[in-house]
Amino acid sequence: QEISERAGVSRRLVFHHFTDAESMQAAFVQKQMAALSDLVVPIPESLPLATRLLALVEQRARIYEKITHTRRAAIIREYVSPAVTRGLAAFRALKRAQLEAVFAPEIRSCHKSVQPEIAAALGCAASFSTWESLRSHQQLGVDEAQRVLTHLLCGVLRLTPAGANLIV
Repeated sequence: QEISERAGVSRRLVFHHFTDAESMQAAFVQKQMAALSDLVVPIPESLPLATRLLALVEQRARIYEKITHTRRAAIIREYVSPAVTRGLAAFRALKRAQLEAVFAPEIRSCHKSVQPEIAAALGCAASFSTWESLRSHQQLGVDEAQRVLTHLLCGVLRLTPAGANLIV
């Protein structure tokens, strides 16, 4: 009912296109994933570390700022909607793969036994949950949150911002 009211159409028309709420959520997830996939732009590992790091932080900030409201709604539905669960898992996997590609040289430089842990720590530091904590819970502005995210990633990579040629 709420969806039909917001769209300015009858409930019947909504159910003409979608058989139930789950099929509607699946369509939304598919549309959202297509839009988000276009925003996750490859960052070549051949670039200097400082360039890669700043590009990743700026890209994540742009994405997270764009999806905050939608992501909050999805998180609420994650445990009751298989389509939302799959969509969130796919986007998390996409972001994790990007981190592992962007920081491949640094991850490879670690002992093999800790490489999975370093990748997991990078994933946690650059996650939407971390961004949400910085922006909503700690009430930081976008620029401040980006600087904190940069510090977190430097910490995982065992760098100082100065060592990575960063001024944050």
